[in-house]
Amino acid sequence: MGRLRHRRARGQADSNRPAYAQLLGQEWLPAVPDVHARLSEPGTRVADVACGGGWSTIAIARAYPQVRVDGYDLDEASIDLASANAAAAGVADRVAFHVRDVAADPPAGQYES
Repeated sequence: MGRLRHRRARGQADSNRPAYAQLLGQEWLPAVPDVHARLSEPGTRVADVACGGGWSTIAIARAYPQVRVDGYDLDEASIDLASANAAAAGVADRVAFHVRDVAADPPAGQYES
């Protein structure tokens, strides 16, 4: 069962990767001026909820090199994959991944709304 979960996590992540890599930090986030401005400030911390294989988290870290990004997901296989992807992408020093249900247990006090 574990191998199947890892294959499913990888398949879903691979299907999302091109859009996140090409559009999230270059078009989608800059199209929202208030969000883009906040992400451009040094020391900003971002929560990426339901991050899956981490490609959205990685894209945010690449587009905004002064931010720290926390990726959250319920699926341990996805978090394992996301951690490996962040290391391979060279952003592991500014990105952390967590297995956590943020709806039931929100990370209080770590982020501005």
